[in-house]
Amino acid sequence: GKQVKWGSKSTTSETVAAVTSPIRQNEYVKSESCFYYLMRTDEDIAKSASDAKPQNMDCLVRMKDGFRMEDMDGFLEKMGERLSVNNLYVSSVIPLEEQRPVILKSSIDNLKKKIALVGFMLVNVFFGIVGTFWLRTQYRRGEMGLRSALGASRGTLKRFLNVEGLFLLVFTIPLVLVFIFNMLYFDLPDTDRLAYTWWRFFVTFGGAFLLLAGMIWVGIWFPARRIAKMNPAEALHYE
Repeated sequence: GKQVKWGSKSTTSETVAAVTSPIRQNEYVKSESCFYYLMRTDEDIAKSASDAKPQNMDCLVRMKDGFRMEDMDGFLEKMGERLSVNNLYVSSVIPLEEQRPVILKSSIDNLKKKIALVGFMLVNVFFGIVGTFWLRTQYRRGEMGLRSALGASRGTLKRFLNVEGLFLLVFTIPLVLVFIFNMLYFDLPDTDRLAYTWWRFFVTFGGAFLLLAGMIWVGIWFPARRIAKMNPAEALHYE
């Protein structure tokens, strides 16, 4: 029932008939406020077409229940010239189900490219981190043999190496936080579709931390397991 105007210079006002919640056009965009305007006269339609350009307008037709696509094609053929006005004519009617893949193709292709890039980077990071800690653990066989000769159990050796690897990861957190704040300062993350909240920070940062911790654990576990099974005298030979 409220009266609204298009702008401060408008001379006419419209009556609000109903209020709708924000609408999400597809799963790749966020919900946004929108409104529907009822065009009551031919002049309103002509003005809207003139402003938007005909090639950029979507005209949706709601078919009655039980009306199939084959029936629509037959209807268009029977109408003939009655669906033509000057140089405008109805060529075909396409179901929305068939238009959806075409409309979302660019978003889906972009998402696939990003997933492939992230996957490639994760593989490189995985082999880099696992290989680094694998060689580092292998290099310390003599030290582990000495600890074993002094009474350290196999479980203690594995736990010592794992905790040491996690501490090395923890020491990088201050540098990572500086990098993250720098990214936020220059507004590089996508904050339009999803605001950068503390919840988003803890999910992404925590997920990355656990992923890297898992890689470090894998890089330590295999060589540490073999070293722990070695005879202390044999392990001391490397020292």
